[in-house]
Amino acid sequence: PVVKKMLFALNTLAQKLRQKRLKLGFDFAGDESVMELDNNLELKDLKIESQTLSHQMVEECMLLANIQSAKLQSAKTTQNDMQLKLGIYRTHGEPRAESIQDLFTELRLLGVWNLKTIPKDSKALHRAIAMIQTALKGTHLAQEVDKLIIRAMQQAAYSSHNIGHFGLGFQEYSHFTSPIRRYS
Repeated sequence: PVVKKMLFALNTLAQKLRQKRLKLGFDFAGDESVMELDNNLELKDLKIESQTLSHQMVEECMLLANIQSAKLQSAKTTQNDMQLKLGIYRTHGEPRAESIQDLFTELRLLGVWNLKTIPKDSKALHRAIAMIQTALKGTHLAQEVDKLIIRAMQQAAYSSHNIGHFGLGFQEYSHFTSPIRRYS
């Protein structure tokens, strides 16, 4: 009962953190393929696993740890020089204008975006993409459009110079936690 109470409290907190995060970041909740191999290491089975609330709780906790790690790195390394960044940041730049042009052309061809104008700044881009994702939620097009959106983004990278993480909407972000969290 004690653990159950804590988990419900954590879920409430995680959902609030998620709502706050999605005001600036993107939501690409996709299914994950889980492969099962036989003794000869040949594919025995393939299952599609959907994201659950427990996945979201772990994800939000991981994101918080990574933000705090990046903030700690910045605070420790910029005490005497604001340009000096000695941490390893996970960075993600804004998408290139040509990529956004191509994305919205494809979205128009799919009948998902009917405006001639293309969002120019990052806030307008976020609003437009969030609106499209909301409109398509639960449809067969949702995952395909998410793939198009992801393809239009720049690739995330590791850097000692912090430029923030556009996709997540964070000013500072690192990879303090392990991506293997999904398998524990």
